[in-house]
Parts: sequence; structure tokens; C-alpha cells
Amino acid sequence: EFRRVLFRSKAATGDARVAWRGETGLIDLNVAPAELLQTLFRNAGASEADALSITEAIIERRASDGRTVVVPFSHVAQIGEIGAPNSLLRRVRPSLTVYNGQPRIDPRIASRDVLSTFPGMTEGRLRNMLTLRERNVADVAQWTNEVGESARFLTFERSPVIRVRVDARV
Repeated sequence: EFRRVLFRSKAATGDARVAWRGETGLIDLNVAPAELLQTLFRNAGASEADALSITEAIIERRASDGRTVVVPFSHVAQIGEIGAPNSLLRRVRPSLTVYNGQPRIDPRIASRDVLSTFPGMTEGRLRNMLTLRERNVADVAQWTNEVGESARFLTFERSPVIRVRVDARV
């Protein structure tokens, strides 16, 4: 979800729009905790067993000792190589990245689907988080109080990597 519009132009022959989003709003395949990955797959329709199996395959591929990334994913589509069906890949792809570089998520820019992967997330907490974002709340304590135990998955650092989207019509 591209939220920040950098440039918008209309002309007699067409229009253009340039927008960006920080990668910290997405779940990074190379460093995300197993809990987030498993919940993402389960929320996208995978059975408990399939979500666990795919998550274990991701963890196994990226780490030989359980912590160090040995064979990083260079593209989100590579989860298809470890047995994730294409139908599941299509549903989770918008929530995943390989460019975040950290296991935490910025709730100010994360999608509803990403926020719903936090352990203990309820519909009420999710609504409250979206309200905090809508009100542009900068107080970290309010955010961490809202998610309770899931605060360990939050970051408020700005992403050094952004994704740019350019739409042009003639």
C-alpha cells in the first residue's frame, strides 16, 4: 500500500503520480520471527500444518545455525521454491519483502494484513492501532501499550530502503 505521494501532475495528454513506502512496514523473509511468518500464512488461508511447514522451510533455508542468514532470499517469489503454493504466494506477497533488514515492523506504515500477524492481535487492538495511525500519533508509549506483548515486534525507526511506484497514463 503506497501511502505517501511525492509528486502528482495532470496535463492535457495524461497524468503521472509518484509514491513511496518504507520497507519497514513489511515482513522481511530473511529476518522475520517464525511467529509472524506462520501467522501471515495462516491468515492467508494456509492450514496450521502448512503454515508451520512453510515457515520451517523458510527458517531452514535462511539459517544453518538458527540465527545467521546463510542463504538469503533475494526475492519474495522464492518462497515458491520451498513449497509455498502459487495461490498462497499471491495472497501474502503484498505483505512481504527482502529489503526491510530487521525483524520488526513499523505500525505507522504497515498494512492491516501485516499488523494482524502480531501475536495476540485482536480486532479491537487492530482498530485502535489503525486509529492511532490515522491520528498520526507520535507517542511510542501509546503504540506499545496498544499491542501489549507484541510490542517486541515494533520499530519506529525510519527505513533506509523505500519502494517507489510510478504510475503514468497518456
